[in-house]
Amino acid sequence: MSKTKERIIRFLLLIMILIISPQLRGIIDTGRLPEADIREYMLRVTPIGTSIEDVVKAIETHRMWELSHVNEQGYRLNRGMHSYDSGGHVGVMSIGAILSTHKTFLIIDTVVVAFWAFDEDSKLIDFVVRKEYDVL
Repeated sequence: MSKTKERIIRFLLLIMILIISPQLRGIIDTGRLPEADIREYMLRVTPIGTSIEDVVKAIETHRMWELSHVNEQGYRLNRGMHSYDSGGHVGVMSIGAILSTHKTFLIIDTVVVAFWAFDEDSKLIDFVVRKEYDVL
């Protein structure tokens, strides 16, 4: 094979890799898993009993997660559109984070949010994950 053909093939392979690589992120992004699977994974990363400081460290060290808030109360039980005033809270403190943002079917923005609830000793007692969708 001539050097020119070999360079063209290498160039085309490089272009293909550059085109395909963003799609590969979607394959390995835990945010694209079902909520139950994400919860199972997250409880392996931050098991029940983990301190609030260690949860914050885990969030900060993960390159795709973004700490959104630390709350002086637990997370709300009912998080429907009209239910912010009803229902109780889980825990006495909570942390929220964005685990993933991606497009579903090219037109639906999907945000995967997580909430960790802590007891009065700042130990993890519960974790929930939720996917929020926004159609443009």
